Amino acid sequence: MLNAAVYWLNRWVAAGTAPPTAPNLNVVSTSPVVFAHDANGNVLGGVRSPQVDAPIATLGGVDNGGTGGLSRFCILFGTTSPFTPSHLAALYPNHGRFVSQWSRAANRAVKAGYLLPADAEELTNSAAMSDIGR
Repeated sequence: MLNAAVYWLNRWVAAGTAPPTAPNLNVVSTSPVVFAHDANGNVLGGVRSPQVDAPIATLGGVDNGGTGGLSRFCILFGTTSPFTPSHLAALYPNHGRFVSQWSRAANRAVKAGYLLPADAEELTNSAAMSDIGR
């Protein structure tokens, strides 16, 4: 997604072509901000990726303070909580199902402008080589 962001930034500066936009992240309340989550614990709305739309983990963008001297940087990276084997098996009863869902999510991200085709292909190849659903 970083590659796509740089690509669109270059197009915007060089040719005036605005980058794609995404819907806002969905919120349940604004004071304090509470995000709406899907059944897998990932936030709804925003830029979508295979990691969110064909997940193998719950991804969080807040509540990662870390410890020690590097704690200020930890907050930038959020959290990743891998699914249990049983949760993965319920989502992806076989490897083909996982790869198919991941590939569809990657293709949607390309169409939306959030991923470049070469990056989507690399992500899809990685999914095909994974052990998810095996």
